[in-house]
Amino acid sequence: MKKLLIGNDIVYLPKAIKRQGAKDNRFLRKLFCEYERHAIRCAEVPELILWVRWAMKESAYKINNNLTHERLFAPHKFLTKLAGKTYTNNSTCMGEYPNSYEIIEGTVETPSLMTHTKTIIAKEFVHCVACCDKEELEQIYWGVKKI
Repeated sequence: MKKLLIGNDIVYLPKAIKRQGAKDNRFLRKLFCEYERHAIRCAEVPELILWVRWAMKESAYKINNNLTHERLFAPHKFLTKLAGKTYTNNSTCMGEYPNSYEIIEGTVETPSLMTHTKTIIAKEFVHCVACCDKEELEQIYWGVKKI
């Protein structure tokens, strides 16, 4: 039986946005390649896209680590690409969300593999799920529930 590898990450936005990472060039250079830094700077809401891309990298890292057993994390070597946006409900998303949220699909290229991602952007958080197989990603039930 094939092992399904899933990675996920969640970022609490009120705390993350206070950091103002999108304005910190040293911080950006440590985590993102030039292509990503440019995309962040040009985004309508740079802070939000920064944390979307970070959650994507973290999710892909968890899969990569599970496969390679390497603990070294070099975020700038994990290239994130945003593919598209969907609004409101998604049948594979479960949890407690505001009436309006956004789902962004994307990919992360690591030195050893490619992952596909879906990221929910809600008022208070960004939640990303990654999987190596895009068809399997579509079958995953995922979400955030307030406790």
